[in-house]
Amino acid sequence: EDPWNGLTRRYPQGTRLFGKVSNLTDYGAFVEIEQGIEGLVHISEISWERVNNPSDYVKVGDTIKAKIIAIDKERLSLSIKQLVADPWLSEVENLKKGSKVEGTVTRITPFGAFVQISPAVEALVHVSELSHSRIKRPSDAVKPGDVVNVKILKLDPEAGRLSLSLKATQPGPWEQVEEKAPVGSTVEGTVKRLTDFGAFVELYPGVEGLVHVSQISWERVENPKDVLKVGQVVNVKVLDVKPAEERISLSIKALEEAPARPARNNDNDGEKRDRKPRAPRKAAKPSYDLPETQEGFSLADFLGEDFDINDL
Repeated sequence: EDPWNGLTRRYPQGTRLFGKVSNLTDYGAFVEIEQGIEGLVHISEISWERVNNPSDYVKVGDTIKAKIIAIDKERLSLSIKQLVADPWLSEVENLKKGSKVEGTVTRITPFGAFVQISPAVEALVHVSELSHSRIKRPSDAVKPGDVVNVKILKLDPEAGRLSLSLKATQPGPWEQVEEKAPVGSTVEGTVKRLTDFGAFVELYPGVEGLVHVSQISWERVENPKDVLKVGQVVNVKVLDVKPAEERISLSIKALEEAPARPARNNDNDGEKRDRKPRAPRKAAKPSYDLPETQEGFSLADFLGEDFDINDL
């Protein structure tokens, strides 16, 4: 009879049992619980601590106690660590979001560095939280074995999540930027990035300012890449500083003398433009007002005594 028949009846999920280690692999240990029936204790289920090599915890021939955590057809999953309480939960009870703790860098990954802050608690510092300056690889900021101070950004015991930050414990580069690079000052920097609308120049570690394409040269610049190169050292003038927004506006052309403007030429093809003659001013209309000495006289007074109104 197939020993797998009726296995779930004999060993329901959650059953605790004894078995003998029959084989070790890089990903775990195989344990025989009865003749013809083997289950796998995955490397992640051997201990609550991080396990790099199963042979550091169990040996072939050892009799161990395990717990059945899943049965899928002819696959039996076992766990050793779930026989005891998770020490991570008890240790994070003393931690609080926003607090600062000391830890040791245990390993580096492409997306960050893991820091051990207690025997059972290891958490990730994402690459974006390693340094205020822009880094390409986590190894540019820390190395395994480094003792660092980190700040707890997120803490969710129920989900088993803990996020740390290294740069949050260090002074930010923008805190004193107004003193280091006041408006109107000239600063030396390095071109870090080029875009269609300008060039980003690093003034100090973690502080980059934008030279807009209109501020690169007095001559018209179609593409910043035609004038500047990444890694080029340039002198810039500070036009505006906004530390709260982490923005600083820079100019290269402001340090150069503006070209003289060409003189205006009023001639058209070497000849003066003909101007339309002005229209002559109209003569003032004559005034027919009688002098003050003649006001109040009638027409008969001017024609004399021979004038008779009846003759009209």
